[in-house]
Amino acid sequence: MKDLLLSGDFFPMIGGAHHWLYNLYSRWSNPVTVFAGSQPIGSVDSNEQQNIFDSRNHGSLLIRRIDLSIDDISIFNYAFWKTLLTAVRLISAETGNSQATLHCLRAFPEGILGLAWKALAPRRRRIVTFAHGEEITVARSSRQLQAFSCLVYGISDLVVANSLNTETLVHSLVPSAKTTVVHPGVAPADFVFPKEELERCRTFYGFERDDVVLVTVARMEARKNHANVLKALRYLLDFGLRLKYLIVGGGEEEQNLRNMSGNLCLEHAVRFAGVLPDQERSLAMALADIHIMPSINYSVVFEGFGIVFLEAAAAGIPSIAGNTGGQTEAVIDGRTGFIVDGTNLDAIIGAVRQLAENRQLRYDMGTFGRQWAAAHEWHTLVAKTNQAIYGSGCEKYSSNGCEQK
Repeated sequence: MKDLLLSGDFFPMIGGAHHWLYNLYSRWSNPVTVFAGSQPIGSVDSNEQQNIFDSRNHGSLLIRRIDLSIDDISIFNYAFWKTLLTAVRLISAETGNSQATLHCLRAFPEGILGLAWKALAPRRRRIVTFAHGEEITVARSSRQLQAFSCLVYGISDLVVANSLNTETLVHSLVPSAKTTVVHPGVAPADFVFPKEELERCRTFYGFERDDVVLVTVARMEARKNHANVLKALRYLLDFGLRLKYLIVGGGEEEQNLRNMSGNLCLEHAVRFAGVLPDQERSLAMALADIHIMPSINYSVVFEGFGIVFLEAAAAGIPSIAGNTGGQTEAVIDGRTGFIVDGTNLDAIIGAVRQLAENRQLRYDMGTFGRQWAAAHEWHTLVAKTNQAIYGSGCEKYSSNGCEQK
């Protein structure tokens, strides 16, 4: 059985969905050919980064770049059909007459391509589609996308959802869809650093020993809710707490957040670290005392799960998460952190204050968080995913995995 992975966009330009699949399939027990879209042509830096990335060792993954750029997914768009059929031919040439499974990043455009590929040899080909949450609400904004999504979820041999919340959304479109839930994972060892290195990094950012450091590691976009964290920080500083706030990442909201920080007179308390390499990003998480990302629903987008909450747990610090989407599955309320209404400023203030004032509570939550992260170690999730897809004797799939005949 050949395993193929289809991802219209891929590393080095990534999001949580790509991070999830990359870490699963780079650890797969047999080779996996990933058909990945190329970065936009025209940026020398992005093309060079792609070439450097592709030249590295990626475990079980063999990367093949193909043109999967589709501006408009529509039955009336000639370019869409041309791109789809060209990609189907390339993938079919790779599989030949072999039994094969195509693992699709999303329902669209990857899952649509998967349907066409499977239709050419339905007895020898299987498709597995991953579901992340927000693409389902996006699909509901378009009759065509919703129809395509229903076809993909209905015909997929298995839909792997990143949370129970996402599984519910899949079933709201296709009640009969064969689904399983596999949470994304974490590599706990990546978030453990010597005390001296943590102290050095805190000093680099200008944090003092008695400061309680909040950190958000995320793209700066409205749904991540940095704005309410800044407002809460202003209130708590006025209350007398010694807080600092480290913001890691880039994004379209950066200038607005910098302006807000200035308007609230928070320049002395807020550090914008920008986009960091993986190890520095992990170090920024580990040096903090509290991870905070009380995400909210914004338009049609929301937090499908939140790998970053597991990363905070691996670093041994508690999280403050929002109460929407899959965040409530990534954080155990009262054990690995607090779940709050991200639109309620008082709720954010209360959670930060409780953690900032109670070192023992932070330690206890961090200790339990490390256990929670260990249960989501990538190799464990690879085995669970493999069992859900290929487990012997599977008659059907459910949120608990494979049910035996």
